[in-house]
Amino acid sequence: MTDVVSGAAKKLFLHVGMEKTGSTAIQGCLQLNLAELPKIGFFIAGRECRASSVALQHRLAKACLGNPRIAGHIVPASAEEWGGWLAEFQASDCPAAILSSELFSYATAADIAGLAERLKAFEVVVVVYLRRQDSYVEAQYGQHLKGIYQLGGTPFDRNKFLPGNIDYEAFCGAWASVFGAKRLRVRIYDEDNAAHAIYRDFGEAVGLDVGRLTLPQKTVNPGLLEFQARVLLALRDAVADKDARAAIAQLVFIYNNKVGEDRPHSGRPKWLIPRERRAELLRMSAASNANVARIYLGRADGVLFAPKPEGDSEPAPIDYTEVARLLEYALATSAKKS
Repeated sequence: MTDVVSGAAKKLFLHVGMEKTGSTAIQGCLQLNLAELPKIGFFIAGRECRASSVALQHRLAKACLGNPRIAGHIVPASAEEWGGWLAEFQASDCPAAILSSELFSYATAADIAGLAERLKAFEVVVVVYLRRQDSYVEAQYGQHLKGIYQLGGTPFDRNKFLPGNIDYEAFCGAWASVFGAKRLRVRIYDEDNAAHAIYRDFGEAVGLDVGRLTLPQKTVNPGLLEFQARVLLALRDAVADKDARAAIAQLVFIYNNKVGEDRPHSGRPKWLIPRERRAELLRMSAASNANVARIYLGRADGVLFAPKPEGDSEPAPIDYTEVARLLEYALATSAKKS
């Protein structure tokens, strides 16, 4: 059960990402348990329609962003939709609600202030996941390559690629300045953690007994394996037709989702961002990370992320066994459609 005190304002857990920190997995778990969550005290926006719960939460987040170019393909929720789900939560028997979207991580100070005004009737707790900067930029570069492969164009220089939001002190401070540092629950995302770790950790953050839930059995939106990233890079210049590139990419992504739960995270690319650049990112972030550890986690030593061994700065030889598995999957998929 939640930790809401009887008679107090209802509690709203606002999960703001960041991107590439298990947000999709958390949202998938919540959607899988839409029927069970109200029984244990948690209201979820869009729970009346399984297919739209995650989409609605992204639309609610989109409506709070002042920059229309962010997630431009998403239609923002209307004022009526925003007011409607809050009214439903207030009228429900649930003492707490969860609103989850990594789009909130793009909110400016003005956006956050506007969001606080929308939620002023509730006790808001902001849940944010942080990923070590070198790993975060690596993951974001993989996403960048996916888009480049499908849409065409030239990849950004991997020695200069910087997706933003790596100053975690500034990021956390923007939310804490509006909602208060005590209402900010900072969690650490580690891609090497065991399966289901993200669900247990999120449950701990919001006071949710995940033992009552059905947990997804497959990895959701797994990062590309090394050979998959290399296949896409190798074929990008060789395949001129945009539709053909998109078809190949779609096959790789579907295959990746299919086998993702059976592959260790250590198989993810560690060479897309060179070793020297990764070290530079950590140096740039050292002071900020130390302050986050002290201010929000109470760690006197200022250690935010556990040290990890360096990965290779260049790719290993292609694992042709994996390539054969991909081709085998392509043939099997084609046979089913014919």
